[in-house]
Amino acid sequence: MILFNKHKKRNQMNTNYLDICFRSLDWARNKNFKGYSKFDALNSPILRFLAGNSRFLRSSYVFGISRLPINIRPLLFVKKKQNPKGLALFARSYFNLYQTTKNDSLKEHALDLLEILLNLSEKDNRSGHC
Repeated sequence: MILFNKHKKRNQMNTNYLDICFRSLDWARNKNFKGYSKFDALNSPILRFLAGNSRFLRSSYVFGISRLPINIRPLLFVKKKQNPKGLALFARSYFNLYQTTKNDSLKEHALDLLEILLNLSEKDNRSGHC
């Protein structure tokens, strides 16, 4: 009887983990997998202008903004972007869930992300992928 209860709890725990994974991926997909980077302060046209050619000021802005307890990036006109490493990790998550559930839509989501990743790497018309 005890073994059955442990097995039941384990299945319930696995279901909870899957639910968390699906909800997290849905949230990211609704945001088009875009977000802020810890070091994207210099993508702000305001800070770029204020820093000029000063390495010290650029470093100070990046350090200061990454440590603030509130996000002021929208006030500085920093745009959310898709991060190649993040896209690869999301794609890997979809592939892992596909292996677990055998749900073909998960594989399609992963392949879509890899397609976006390939397009991002060819963005600057360089030979090969960066």
